[in-house]
Amino acid sequence: MKTLLLALAFLVPGFAVAQSATPELTATQLARHLGIYHWQIAKEELPVKYNVRVQEIRDGKLPIGVIDHFATLTRKQGNLVIAMSQEEEEWKVSFFAEDGNGGSLRARIKVQSLGMAPRKVIIGKPMVLRGQYREQEGRIVISGKVEDVVSGFAVTISEAR
Repeated sequence: MKTLLLALAFLVPGFAVAQSATPELTATQLARHLGIYHWQIAKEELPVKYNVRVQEIRDGKLPIGVIDHFATLTRKQGNLVIAMSQEEEEWKVSFFAEDGNGGSLRARIKVQSLGMAPRKVIIGKPMVLRGQYREQEGRIVISGKVEDVVSGFAVTISEAR
């Protein structure tokens, strides 16, 4: 349900939740209220045709076929939105283009609320969305590197052929 509201907020022009005599609630404010982390990647940063793969990180690795979702999209479909939310002990990661195509993944994993928005999309390189990072020399460093994550989620965007 949370993801549906977020998708509407990003995809339907003019969508807003409002009360009388108050300003409209933006998609970002609604997402924050619902506990949804989200990233939007401009279509100009994406290949003309691309694959999106969301994977679970286990002990610094991206095991193939463990918890994994894959889809092929095109730049013509618009910007790419990646959203993540938690319902009880289960996390849900969704990704969709502005035309609504995409996919989602659910998993019961331990993920502390640690993460960072990818500053720049690097095609073919996994980007950590959220993760429980390893302690290094008595500190937790949010490096954005898969190998530093005990459990979490990563997204990889690669050029499709």
